[in-house]
Amino acid sequence: MHKSFSFKTVLVALSYCFILSLPVSAQQTEKWMEDKSARLGRADQYAETLVHPEKKAAPKAAEKKRWKVFGKVGTEFDSNVPLVSEHKSFRPGHSATHAFRFPLKAGLAYDWYRSQKTRAGISYAYSYSPHTGELQSFNFQNHEPSLYVNRAMTAWGRPAQLGARYTFSHDLLNAESYSSNNFLSGTWTGEWADNLLLTVYERLGTTIFRNKGFDKSISSEDGLYLQTGLIQTFLFDKRKRSLSAGYEFGNDSTRGRNFDALHNGARLKLKSPLVEKITGEVTFFFQDSYYQNFAVKPKRHDQHFQYEFRLSRPLNQNITVSTYYRRIDVENPHEGTLGQYSYNRNIGGIEFTYAY
Repeated sequence: MHKSFSFKTVLVALSYCFILSLPVSAQQTEKWMEDKSARLGRADQYAETLVHPEKKAAPKAAEKKRWKVFGKVGTEFDSNVPLVSEHKSFRPGHSATHAFRFPLKAGLAYDWYRSQKTRAGISYAYSYSPHTGELQSFNFQNHEPSLYVNRAMTAWGRPAQLGARYTFSHDLLNAESYSSNNFLSGTWTGEWADNLLLTVYERLGTTIFRNKGFDKSISSEDGLYLQTGLIQTFLFDKRKRSLSAGYEFGNDSTRGRNFDALHNGARLKLKSPLVEKITGEVTFFFQDSYYQNFAVKPKRHDQHFQYEFRLSRPLNQNITVSTYYRRIDVENPHEGTLGQYSYNRNIGGIEFTYAY
């Protein structure tokens, strides 16, 4: 009995030691949330071609172009880069929390096959987010080549699109290898009734992290990651404005029991033209994450709340400027023992996106 108790005590102590040193692991969770926003953005982007069919028409010179250059550049302020807890008792060793960040992304896509209804090709994107001051250890880089295929189709007598993509990505943190990812994703988008657009998607893949923690069976995040979701968009005011509601289920099946998790997320987004060429967007996101095999009790249970306000204006046919503010609050019902997972974050900035 004494040996069993001693082993359990050591296991719990090691678990807490690892938990208290998790700014990098927490950052991965934040990145996971932002990836959802990107998928919702892609759904909205395709919805635009359904809202304005005339945009499909293009000059003959443009029809021959098989390649596309895209990316963004900007600056933003982040009040809590290392995702430090809002509770002082869980904030050891953090002298700096805020910094300016300069996100950069550049990419190229090429359609190596194209027919009247089908496009297939390859793309590559590179992104880099350097920080100022003492937080340069959070400088994040990503290399992401992809293979994709999209096919236009008809559903309920209306235009729709079916897409599939394989993506490999390699992440670096502070110029050192951080993780590698292989993902397959499928998306279907269509207008199933007047002014009602539906997007359904599935994303399944593996992620391998270079840092396994103190014990692979407890602290490794390597595993199989699954996301399944749907987004319903309602168009109104002669299809000038839209309201989107989305739900996503996620299942992280990891080698380390501390990161086995079930996620349920919901998102609301209102998009509307304001004055002249300025468009406004308001987004609310909630995610409930339960770590059912957490090594200590009570089990970890995170609740994410995210609010975003964005104003955008096209400068010309290829460049758009946007300014935005994002507020993030993460709470845990057991803050007395798991308060290190409760934090808040304010992010604001300006960015220029381009596509040619």
